Amino acid sequence: MFKKSLIALTLALAAAGAQAAYWSGHLLNDLVEENSDSARMASYGFIAGVVDTNAGEWLCIPGAVTLGQMRDVVKAYMRDNPEMRHQSAAVLVTVALFKPWGCADKKNAAKKSGKMM
Repeated sequence: MFKKSLIALTLALAAAGAQAAYWSGHLLNDLVEENSDSARMASYGFIAGVVDTNAGEWLCIPGAVTLGQMRDVVKAYMRDNPEMRHQSAAVLVTVALFKPWGCADKKNAAKKSGKMM
C-alpha cells in the first residue's frame, strides 16, 4: 500500500511540474553512484534545492538530518527502483525522501485514503 502512495505522489508531482526537467533520474543516479568530490557536491546541491523547494509542503526533514543521509536515501531509492529513473530527478528525490521524512499531514491523508499502510 505504501508503494502505491509513493507512486501516486510521483504522478502528482510529475503532473504538477509539466515543464521539461533539466535533470533526469539517470543523471542523478550517475552522480550518487560516483564517489568523486565534484559528483558528491553536485548531488548535495541538487538534493538541497529539492528539499528547500518542498520544505513544509511534502517534506518535513528534522534539522539534525545531514545532506549525506539524504544522499544515501536517494541513492538507495535509485538503486531499488531503476524503472523510475526516466522521471524528473526532482520528483525522484521528493519521492525517495517522503517515506522517511514526509510531512505528517500528507502521510496521514494517504493513510486515511487507504493508499498507505
